[in-house]
Amino acid sequence: MATAATVARSLISSGPHVSFYHGYNGLPELAKPDEAGRWTRGIVLVGPLADAVGVIAAPIAKVAGAVQPFGMLAAVRIAGQPALLVSDGDAVRAGRLFASPLLAATRGIASATVGEASPLESATDHVTFDQLAVAPAQAEVFGRADLAAVVDTRRLPGGTRPTRLLLDVMVAPDGAGEKAVVSVFVNKRLLGSTVAASGEPTHLDLPLPDGLVGTIANVRALVQRDSAQGDCRFEPQGYPAQILGSSSLMLESAAGAPHDFSDLTSHFARGLELRLPPAAPDQPGLVLGLVAEVVNQLAADLAPISVNFVAAGSAAGADAPFIVVSDVPPAGTMPRVRFDRGRVAVTDRSGRTLLDLGGFVGGAVAQIVTAGDNPGLWIKPLSADGSLPAPSDLHLDHGDVAFVDANGGPETVLFARGRWGTDIEFVVVSKFDIVFTVQTAFAAALSRRAVFDLAELDPQLSAHTVFTTPQMIVAYALLSAVLAGLAFAPIDALIFINIAISIFYLGNFVFKGILALDASLAMAAALVLGAPVALVMRVLVHRT
Repeated sequence: MATAATVARSLISSGPHVSFYHGYNGLPELAKPDEAGRWTRGIVLVGPLADAVGVIAAPIAKVAGAVQPFGMLAAVRIAGQPALLVSDGDAVRAGRLFASPLLAATRGIASATVGEASPLESATDHVTFDQLAVAPAQAEVFGRADLAAVVDTRRLPGGTRPTRLLLDVMVAPDGAGEKAVVSVFVNKRLLGSTVAASGEPTHLDLPLPDGLVGTIANVRALVQRDSAQGDCRFEPQGYPAQILGSSSLMLESAAGAPHDFSDLTSHFARGLELRLPPAAPDQPGLVLGLVAEVVNQLAADLAPISVNFVAAGSAAGADAPFIVVSDVPPAGTMPRVRFDRGRVAVTDRSGRTLLDLGGFVGGAVAQIVTAGDNPGLWIKPLSADGSLPAPSDLHLDHGDVAFVDANGGPETVLFARGRWGTDIEFVVVSKFDIVFTVQTAFAAALSRRAVFDLAELDPQLSAHTVFTTPQMIVAYALLSAVLAGLAFAPIDALIFINIAISIFYLGNFVFKGILALDASLAMAAALVLGAPVALVMRVLVHRT
């Protein structure tokens, strides 16, 4: 299980979607090519070599001597399709090779044995962009240019967090002698700017506010200088600018309890313990999809992983930083989210209830907990069978409680931020609470729109004004005349009413006849004019 989670973490970080299957019975179906005979999916077998002998076609080279201290990575074939075999013993060795730069050494080799490798010790007070393998950012400056660098904080030395950014930007001088201005943003927040030095790197020492940097630090240097294009002249060339690899992050100890998901990365850097349900080995698809995604986001690529199993209903202990998947919280922890027969209650650090709702039949809740001196993540399945969702997009960064749903996505967040900006909060509530809140907040506005909108936009089509004042005067006069006639000359009045009704109906019949005649004439004209047009079109099509 540890090897499977390690391999999945490395594969997820490079983009592919990972699915888990137990046993080798379904391999022939998974290895089938498409109708064109192409390879449609990659297969990685995780397990002892002896168990895979019956399903792989290519022979595996034998290594003389005992191989127990080593892991094995081999290229094999299943029903003619290529696959990888990863076999580890008592410790994960071959699985960790997937995330190591040493993987390139296996290129062109059919099989390899992998021993234990000790990571190189690095300074804990600072780390350069070169040491973090940050891709160099370079651009030509035509008036302005953006230099972008992405810093993965999971690669920082274990137990540390960044406090300052020491950015070195080299800007070539303009032939016209115009000075450039360098402005630096981190995660879309402007931290500082200065006039670029000439002939030497521009140094910016920028403090990083608490909570600004999570698992990723997006550094953007904006270089601007006056452009000759403003004088309607052609600018002959651009001048290069680059973020140098000597740029660095100043570090400090990340001691103390984590407050955000991103704080767990420094604790997971030296090792991570997974505590999973006992059904996970036989049904890996139930939990490993979400667990592998969480490990990929919060643990370094080379962080060692160990797996233990927790019996149902038992509180898991923790001897190291951990991720626990269970129905009950780990021993010695005080979770902020409580569960009671389908209801979920969230409290703040002072114990005040922030959210209390029910009706959950699926999904999961992930929250930061601390067992003694070991921080970790407790994932509580909300489904009856204990399965965890496998969302297509999961982002754990800021915050310490996450509601995970397989149907979630970033579209809602992007729409909300585009409509109302970034100063918004998302709250998980029931459907009744949403309907009640909308009705309470917008009752007056919705009622006014329902009654007055049409009258304000198009009064002629609105029934807001049923009778105008002149119409009411005329109607009153006619009604008074009819009543007076019935009182003083009832026979003549009834004859007059009969004649008025007959004229009204006759007018209706005449009006409908005119409409029918007009429609018949229009249809006849269309038929008469349409035949030559159709004939011409047929001739043109035939000649073409």
